[in-house]
Amino acid sequence: MENIKKRNVTTQVRGVELNFDENYMINEFGEEVYNRDIEIANDIELFNLYKKNVGLLCTNEIVEIREEYGLNQKEYATILGLGEVTINRIEKGSIQSKSIDSMMKMSKNVESMESTLENNKDKLGDETIARVQETIERKKNLDKHKIADIDYDLLEKIEFKTADVLDVAEQVIARYNTHVDQIEESYHEKDGYITHLKLQKLLYYIQGVASSIYGKKAFNEDICAWEYGPVVPSVYQMYKKNGNKSLLVKSKAVGELSEGLNQIIDIVVDSYGSLTASRLVTLTHDESPWKDTIKDEYIEFEVLKNYFDSVYK
Repeated sequence: MENIKKRNVTTQVRGVELNFDENYMINEFGEEVYNRDIEIANDIELFNLYKKNVGLLCTNEIVEIREEYGLNQKEYATILGLGEVTINRIEKGSIQSKSIDSMMKMSKNVESMESTLENNKDKLGDETIARVQETIERKKNLDKHKIADIDYDLLEKIEFKTADVLDVAEQVIARYNTHVDQIEESYHEKDGYITHLKLQKLLYYIQGVASSIYGKKAFNEDICAWEYGPVVPSVYQMYKKNGNKSLLVKSKAVGELSEGLNQIIDIVVDSYGSLTASRLVTLTHDESPWKDTIKDEYIEFEVLKNYFDSVYK
């Protein structure tokens, strides 16, 4: 019976020394035997490792860019001004030139893709042009909602645990107000402390960012699609007496939060917190989790996750 084994090898690709785990097959006598599929898979893995080392797009990244626009290989090649065979070969694992790699990287940017499409649209059918333009407009709208700078690779390595929503709310209030105090101390200018309206919107974005990074909730309570935007009902009940007045931390005994959740709170407070409450209201009203949920119904977690994945991933 033949078995697949793995061994660590060192080899060179275009003058670059690489170390990787190579698969190989042995037969029932323990002898190594040739298998074409395994050799092809090894080459693809090796070439992708080379691409990472020299800063080229990997095969899966190229496919993702193309598929984000809903294009087949021929359509994508036409828009870039390349041959279909070239795209097919690269997506099968071949190493692309730096110039072609640069074109593909640029196509990931919607403005660049829009310009490239315009330059080559005479080679495409009307249906294809309309479809790509629609995708470009959708992606441009999503980019407008990409407010935070998120390092997924870093955050995914950090411990994350779902917390009590009131503990999260208290942390948001404390950190936002501390930031206001720091600005006053440094620049002798003071904005108001956080309001209930702004707190609700920041909780929504904390939940959304957490859903995208960790696939989990930042807090267990669901968010409701009220008329004026996303709201956490229990937090509303806690702070509704404040009206439009600034909020202060109610309790010093806040439950300990995981490092991952702390990082997300900081990211959201620093980015979304810099926007005015009215701007946050407008932003949430233009996002599908609130727009596509029946008013006064809860926003489904998967709907929230899918949206924030589309914005940030």
